[in-house]
Amino acid sequence: MKKIIFLFITFYCSIIILNNKGAKAQVSVTDSLALIALYNSTNGAAWTSNTNWLTSNVPTWFGVTVTDTSVTKIYLGYNNLVGSIPPEIGNLNNLQELYLGYNDLSGAIPSEIGNLNNLQYLFLYGNLLSGAIPAEIGDMDSLQDLYLGYNHLSGAIPAEINNLSNLQHLDISFNQLSGEIPAGISNLTNLQYLFLYGNNLSGTIPAEIGNMNSLQKLYLYSNQFTGSIPVEIGNLNNLQDLNLSGNHLSGKIPAEINNLNNLQKLYLYNNQFTGFVDISSFATLTELKTENNKLDFSDARELRIADTLSLLTDYTYAPQDPFGMADTFNICKGDTIILSIASQDSALSYQWFKGIDTITGATDTLLIIPNVISDDQGVYTCKSYGTTLLSPPMNFGPGISEFVSEAITVNISAIILDLGSDTIFTDQPDTVILDAGTATGGTTPYTYQWQDSSLNSTFNVTAVGCYSVTVTDINTCSAADTICIALSSYIDNLSDKNFNISIYPNPNKGTFHLNFCVEKPENIIIQVINDLGQNVYKQEHKKFKGNYNKEIDISSLKNGIYMLNIIVGENTYTRNISVMQ
Repeated sequence: MKKIIFLFITFYCSIIILNNKGAKAQVSVTDSLALIALYNSTNGAAWTSNTNWLTSNVPTWFGVTVTDTSVTKIYLGYNNLVGSIPPEIGNLNNLQELYLGYNDLSGAIPSEIGNLNNLQYLFLYGNLLSGAIPAEIGDMDSLQDLYLGYNHLSGAIPAEINNLSNLQHLDISFNQLSGEIPAGISNLTNLQYLFLYGNNLSGTIPAEIGNMNSLQKLYLYSNQFTGSIPVEIGNLNNLQDLNLSGNHLSGKIPAEINNLNNLQKLYLYNNQFTGFVDISSFATLTELKTENNKLDFSDARELRIADTLSLLTDYTYAPQDPFGMADTFNICKGDTIILSIASQDSALSYQWFKGIDTITGATDTLLIIPNVISDDQGVYTCKSYGTTLLSPPMNFGPGISEFVSEAITVNISAIILDLGSDTIFTDQPDTVILDAGTATGGTTPYTYQWQDSSLNSTFNVTAVGCYSVTVTDINTCSAADTICIALSSYIDNLSDKNFNISIYPNPNKGTFHLNFCVEKPENIIIQVINDLGQNVYKQEHKKFKGNYNKEIDISSLKNGIYMLNIIVGENTYTRNISVMQ
């Protein structure tokens, strides 16, 4: 331990001695120790150039500028610095410029960097720095240029950055920053360059950005911004470059953009813009990129006007993404499909497709399919065709002759419900359980409603009769079924012990089987009488002998109880018939 202390004291004294050698300016001990910390923390022995470091006067060290007794500039870019920035860097109170770009620095930016109140230029571009941008960076009152791009910084842009009122250039591009642009960024009224591209920033572009009157270059591309371009952006009279490409911006490009009289480059490609504007006043525009949006023939006039600008040499407008909005319709079988797209002024014709198949006769902006069936399910698109944007007459770009709509997905819900045979014959009706849970098709979950308003998927039968259920899916598509429960047979013993009558089903849906046997030729009459005593059904047979086995159809009658008379010769047999349709 004594040896280590002795070595440190010896090295410390050597720095003081180095600072006092020759005529060069002396350097404070604090600054000297901060430089040594930087050297040790970044593997100074392996730097590309470390001339005179630790071996001669501090002012002779490579990349270091000394004014009076203070270090005022450090320029060690492209110098193979590997390691982290030491917290002692914050002790260089009179440092004005710090350039450590294009090295392999890693770890976090130390919060102590906020102590550098005299720093005007901070360049940490092109390293491997990670973690959040320290809030203390907002304490650097003199900062004019802040370059933190091409690192691995994450988290939100600290609101404290809005305190840098002298800032002229802010570049934090190509990091992993997230969250929104702080609205207070409009406090940076001296800012000329704002480079936030290549991050994961989201939300809308704040309207307050229109207050940054000194702004010349605004690069927000390759983020996740949504919403429309704020109209206030038209207040940026000094703006020369505007790059909003590669986001999720939508809506129409605001007319106020025409106020940007000094604009030279306008990049709007790879967004979801649905309308362009007349930019004929852009006399200074040299580059315009609008491809891969949702423009269509409705924007042909504006695109052709842009094509006539005298200084424009780099202009692309094709291809375009599908126009309109993707949508999904869940239609019940038997309903009517109505699909439409907006009419496009300069379009010559339209054609609808189902998948890749052309729909014959569907050549309008409106597609109507009545009484849909399962085969109508699929993905529909519409193409518009025209010649106004072909090249020539367009001067730039490959030209475009057709636009396609976003896909419209149509799902047909068809519920299949079958409770089983129309009639269940049993001698013990109270043992029957009906199950509507066997329904298939449509979109689950289902709801159930039986004739007594019960809502379970199953129903416990208590007596003979007809039972109905309606099954409805999540899209309100439904199917219904009815089943009747009847005793296996009826035997009438009122008139003749030896005359057997079988009626089934009873109750029924308007049709039932009647079976009896006549041993000798007799005239027979079959009658159905309603509750008013009216004969509503009659069938006669002369000199009938043998087995009578026929289906009686009274389905045209309303639901109710009817009296069935079977007249055989001089004998009459009567039963009640229940019709439940």
